[in-house]
Amino acid sequence: MTKSALYCFSSIPQAAASVYFYDFNKDKNDGLKYKVEEIIKILKDNSFNPLQTNSYDISSFADGAYPFYVKINNSKKVDTIYFELRNSCGWGSSMFFERPERLVKEREMKKNMPEGYQLDMTLAPAMAVKFKTRNRKGYNSLENWTIDGNEFIKNKKAIKKRLGRLLIRSNLIVLDDTGNIDRLDENIDKKKIYKKAIKQTKYYGVDDGLSFERLYIPVKNKSYPVYIHHIFRSEKEELKDLESDLPIAEFVSPIFPIISIQDVEGCYLSKDKDAKLIFIKKEEKKISEYLSNQITKKEKNIKVCQLDLENLSSLTFLNKLNYKLDSITFFNLKNIDDWSLLLKIKNVKTISFYKCSLDITKKINADIIKKINKRNINIVIEGLVTNLNVKLIEIPFEGGTYSGEINSDGMPEGYGQLSYEDGRLYTGTFKGKFHGFGSYVLPSGSVYIGEWKNGNQEGSAIFTSKDGFRYVGKFKNNKYHGKGEFYIMQTGEKIIVEHNEGEEIKKK
Repeated sequence: MTKSALYCFSSIPQAAASVYFYDFNKDKNDGLKYKVEEIIKILKDNSFNPLQTNSYDISSFADGAYPFYVKINNSKKVDTIYFELRNSCGWGSSMFFERPERLVKEREMKKNMPEGYQLDMTLAPAMAVKFKTRNRKGYNSLENWTIDGNEFIKNKKAIKKRLGRLLIRSNLIVLDDTGNIDRLDENIDKKKIYKKAIKQTKYYGVDDGLSFERLYIPVKNKSYPVYIHHIFRSEKEELKDLESDLPIAEFVSPIFPIISIQDVEGCYLSKDKDAKLIFIKKEEKKISEYLSNQITKKEKNIKVCQLDLENLSSLTFLNKLNYKLDSITFFNLKNIDDWSLLLKIKNVKTISFYKCSLDITKKINADIIKKINKRNINIVIEGLVTNLNVKLIEIPFEGGTYSGEINSDGMPEGYGQLSYEDGRLYTGTFKGKFHGFGSYVLPSGSVYIGEWKNGNQEGSAIFTSKDGFRYVGKFKNNKYHGKGEFYIMQTGEKIIVEHNEGEEIKKK
């Protein structure tokens, strides 16, 4: 089976409430224009005749940040590009975390707007949208989205229809917020801009709200089929999806209609040295620049997602980890069939897995984890410390149920799991109390993963708060202690703060 993955590459701030994608060399007045309402009507129009053009202008009803996605194959080759036409809260923007509330309000406001009017932001989108949160270390693929392929077509309410073809003669697809390179009519030298653009080796998305004028996608010159994807649902069904979304955890639903550019050639997805997503023109057949830099610098805490690998199913880079590590964290490794190379990792304290295809109910994978456990390496799977070599003995303990190792006095000692009646959960090591390394999950969703001493949070840890921030640093007596990094999920801001047992040390 061909392996693939879907990623949100970037979002385009739209001052004109329109999604534009076109050939760099198109003339100013070239192209086809549609409204979202017209797109939906085309789906029901059996007489519609798809046309070839070098430019598309598809208008919605609200300014904002319109996201686009790329489907890649096992070699990270871009196969398809998708655009959401009614989602003004792009991934990586500050608005993304307000996505459900904002989009519900937009739909209500639209009902009272005169036909043809659009909803304007009070600030220019590029100023109002901060894209720092797009620049994370590990990227999650949207493998649960059914927006194309056989599963999509099987849905009786779904339809996929050819809108036309996009003709490219410049080797560049352009995305921007107005649909024209020379929109300002100020003697812009298109040839000079093109010469610079075509020579690029890395093509970035919208970055921190600064470079928002245009975005280039390198492709081969040909005519690309363009499709409409839609699922006919009632307003009530759409609102239900929005209200059940949880943006802070990146659990959101696709918003239809969606436009796609298919059979893309000449474009690959990768990560640069700072872990930012980039388009490149050729298959690299090597690990990402970001992962390579981590290894070269002998970083103590390595972070890896699918896009760092040689291909989506390769773990061969583990052969290069020949130095001591504090931790290695795997994000969203969905296409690994053979996890045996994990046994190459020896000089590491903690290995963590988040949203990976590591199924420990399979004996072959369980045996791998057992061998790693025997080396006294901490294994964390979906936030829970795991030891498969331990015989779990269940006893009542401290307002909950304990399952794990016990000492001669019948008290928890060694590895165990303590489930409280109020919903709290601790997994890790004990010495009568939490002691050593463990994960403490609160019913609110906040999680502490790290070191403990006599029941107290003490030592190095990662604390992820339900309130939308993550702290990486040290603790003492259950309080922040020493220098630590706070990462604000909504804004992407990183702040280094020093504490003394919970008291912030102010710089003079």
